[in-house]
Amino acid sequence: MATPGRQPALLALARALLQTLDPDEVARRFDAHAASLIGGRARIWLAEAGSDRLCALGGDVSESRTADADWLAVLADRRPRPAGADFLVPLVCADEAIGVVQ
Repeated sequence: MATPGRQPALLALARALLQTLDPDEVARRFDAHAASLIGGRARIWLAEAGSDRLCALGGDVSESRTADADWLAVLADRRPRPAGADFLVPLVCADEAIGVVQ
């Protein structure tokens, strides 16, 4: 359960995300609220079907990257894990990993 001090920040995040269905806008709003919740930036990456490429959502410029071993493991295992200075969380839909929150 969230601590009382974090509950308002989580509520603000939920309100912001409920106001749009646009994936890029969801990513921008998620990142805008991440600092107050986790003390850092958060990026949402979607996996490209049939490849090891991921595309970032919410950026002003289209950005993609090749998934390295840590990122591929998060997608395959559908479990969060540290990866260097990052912490990776899988985005799962219908029991399939569709992306990663960095």
